[in-house]
Order: sequence, then structure tokens, then C-alpha cells
Amino acid sequence: MARRSAVTRPPLFLFVLQGSALGFACACATPSVDPREAGQRAIESGRHAEAIAHFDAAIASNPEDPRSWFGRGSAKLRRIAAQEVENDILSTAASASRDLTEALRLAPTFAEAYYSRAMSLCVVARYKDAARDLLSTLQLSAEDALLQQKCHRKLAILYDEKFEDKAALSRAHLEQYVALGGDDPKLIGRLSELRALVASGAASRAEGQVQERQLERAKEAAAAGDLNAAAEALSAILKSPELPGPALTEAKMLYAQVRLALQQDREAMTLCDLAERLATEPGKADAALAVLDEVLRRFPSTAVARVRAAPLAQALRNKSAPPNGKGSE
Repeated sequence: MARRSAVTRPPLFLFVLQGSALGFACACATPSVDPREAGQRAIESGRHAEAIAHFDAAIASNPEDPRSWFGRGSAKLRRIAAQEVENDILSTAASASRDLTEALRLAPTFAEAYYSRAMSLCVVARYKDAARDLLSTLQLSAEDALLQQKCHRKLAILYDEKFEDKAALSRAHLEQYVALGGDDPKLIGRLSELRALVASGAASRAEGQVQERQLERAKEAAAAGDLNAAAEALSAILKSPELPGPALTEAKMLYAQVRLALQQDREAMTLCDLAERLATEPGKADAALAVLDEVLRRFPSTAVARVRAAPLAQALRNKSAPPNGKGSE
């Protein structure tokens, strides 16, 4: 009898999948699970370390999928929030930020990735960069009321607690947060305090002086080519303007110019990305050059044209030029 039992008992390796008693034939018939989907389910179940392993596999299988990079970065942030990495918080946040940056490289309009990267930047006290990512999230998520509410909430807290002289800007984001349904009692109480300050006129006068300094910094940043810094400063002013008339007009005009320049930068960047892809394909060097020449013709004053398009175009021309200036025989 003992011999018969040893022969008929299923081998131990048939039970390895979650302790299941499925037979080998049944296990083989089960379709393979998408590791990215498995990672998402693990996040939703609070199994963050397991989720990271699934996203590792997804990235190894398809490193060009931004959702896998986003998923892994999000899982790392969840580990921080769940206090699973108490002795390794900063490095985990930095690693999450790198994953989310890669997701944004692959998908530059991925609003949720901007928001999550902002959270990782807050962990390492890079509050200015976090605010920029949150502003990008707002620009890219106009149809997502919940994400908009979360952004306004976080921006209001950042400006109120981590920046000096940002009372008016914090109030503007708190107003938006409440308008979108936010109901945090502490934030609503803080909004009441800020409204009272504005009503008294003290905050308004102080904010006007602050905004005059912000306008000067914005003009300096624009002149130095730091368009993102200029846009951030001008956006902060125009959300709750306290400037006198002429200065406010100047701020509005400069903001329009900066936004146009940023739009040109984005278009030039997109064309340069296309040119770089074409340059790696056999027989597409001329097409790549044509795209780069278009960038240099349409956007000659942009940093992208000077720093990226012009050097790449020159490199392609040098590569295609015959030795010693002689044609092929």
C-alpha cells in the first residue's frame, strides 16, 4: 500500500502556484499573465514588493512601455507611504523618481506620471521641482477633476508650508481645491484664514510687493533662457494678481511671449525626436536632415535648435560627406 501511495501522489512541484492543488496539465493550460497587469493587481492589494517584481519583468519584456515604468515608480512610492522602507526612504524616492522620469520620456503628456514624480520629489525636499510637476499635471489633466483636486490640494500645502511669500498663490489653489469638492477640514480652515488676511488688505499690499520682485525674477529668467522658471513665476503672479496696472500689463505680455517660446520648444523637441529616430534607420539620413532643417528654419532662436538640432544636422552632414570632398566613383 505504501508503494502505491508513493506512485499516485502528485509531485510537490505541482503545488507551487500560491499553494494551489491544480494538476500539471491544468497549470499548463492556464494562459500566461501580463506582468504589468499582475503588478497593478498587486499594488491594488497592497503587495508592493511583489508589484515591483512584476513590473521588473514587464520592463525587461518591453522597456518602451511607459505604463510599466510608471507602475514600478508608483509601487516604490506606495512602499514609502506604507512605511515598508523606513531605513531607505530617500534612495527609494530617488529610484521612484528615475522610473517616473523614464515614463515621461516615453510619454511626455502622461499627467499621472508628473503627479507621482512630484510626490517623489517632495520626499527628497525638492519642492520647487515638485511644484513644477504639479503645474504640468494641471495643464495635462483638464478633464480629470479628481486629479485636478489632488494637484490643487498639494500645491496649496506646498506654497503655504514650504515657500515664503506665497500666501496668495496658496489661497488660489485652496479655492480651486474646494471648488472641486475638497473637504479637508484643516485646509478649509486655512483658506478661511487666508481670505481674512486678504480682506484686511495686509496680505494684498505685501503680495503686491512680492509680485513686483517675482516679475523682476521672471524677466531675468526669460532673458537667461530659463523659460520654465519664468513661466512658473508669471503664472504665480497672474493667478492672484496684486500688481499695479502697468506692471500687470507687462507681466501678461511677458507670459504670452514665454508660453509661445515654450510651445515652440516643445514642437522643436518633437521634431528632433523624429529626426533622431530616422537617423538610426538605414537610408533615412536625408529624411532626418530634412526634419532638422525644418527645425532650424522654423525655430532658429530656440535652445532646442541651437543645442540639439544644429549639432545633429552637422553630424549627419559630416557622416554623409565623401572623403576629401570627392564623390564616389
